[in-house]
Amino acid sequence: MTHLAATAATITGVADGFDLHRIGAGLFGIDPSGTSSALRPALSLTTQVAAAREVEPGTGVGYGLDHVVDRRTNLALLPIGYGDGLPRAASERAEVSVRGRRRPLVGRFSMDMVVVDTGDDRLDAGETVTVFGPGAAGEPTVAEWAAWSDTIEHEIVTRIGTRVARVHRSTAVGRPTTDDTDAAPARTLEALGA
Repeated sequence: MTHLAATAATITGVADGFDLHRIGAGLFGIDPSGTSSALRPALSLTTQVAAAREVEPGTGVGYGLDHVVDRRTNLALLPIGYGDGLPRAASERAEVSVRGRRRPLVGRFSMDMVVVDTGDDRLDAGETVTVFGPGAAGEPTVAEWAAWSDTIEHEIVTRIGTRVARVHRSTAVGRPTTDDTDAAPARTLEALGA
């Protein structure tokens, strides 16, 4: 055995002829080399609306009420925050997908919640919101979250906390298997396998 190559060395061909390959980030669709379009993201992070309401112009949002809405709008509270792994550096920059549309997260992230501005759409408690996913349906991706947070994709996926339920969906079997049944169902990290 002459070498153990990681994802980047395998993708770029630097590892051609090596005996072993350790594909880590590549399993989740992350290309550390930045050279391949063959990998597809395999993780989705979703949450559910905890509450929603219409607010008037001048309403402050988040810690310190730093974000002030400039028009009548609808806000929805999502039960996920930096305690679950969302980077605070993405406050006022990040977006989520709800009802097939991207919407901005407003205000500073708190430990247990973030707020999404849904404009004219009033959401219902329990509606699913996609924090990140493969991007095929227009939802934000891990790469975008990394850019909003001034970090790398690896950090985004590895910081997702233990309060988030893990679900693995096998395309061969088609059935989900939950790895963490004690976690709050309002937060779910889903991995798609082969």
